[in-house]
Amino acid sequence: MATGAGTSVSGCVACVVGKISSVGSGCTNCAAGKSAAVGTATNTCIVCDAGKISAVGAACIDCVVGRWIAANVVDGQTATVGCTYCVAGTSTAGPGKTAGTDCTNCVVGKISTSGAACTNCAAMHKTDTGISTG
Repeated sequence: MATGAGTSVSGCVACVVGKISSVGSGCTNCAAGKSAAVGTATNTCIVCDAGKISAVGAACIDCVVGRWIAANVVDGQTATVGCTYCVAGTSTAGPGKTAGTDCTNCVVGKISTSGAACTNCAAMHKTDTGISTG
């Protein structure tokens, strides 16, 4: 038997993360906000866990520091539109946070803009509020 493309089981490869397929078809992308493991046998895209988002056909990744998402239950939630920003002067202690209450005030001497990590004030500058004004 010839072993050319499509003629042998050993010639089949698993779909990459974020893609699914049914028997005899090619790989298709999961929608934004959903993903699938490599070679998943369920042929189902799964909603990303709380604290995570995804682009079309990609793996679920953590919201970055300064942003959060409770549950990604709507298609189309990606890194640019899915994670909610902490307000200026607050941030999260790490990536992948799941609630607005994970946004805490920056400590004295640090500032943040909306959706960003707290950073040190420049030399010879201070803040008591943690809010960046410029």
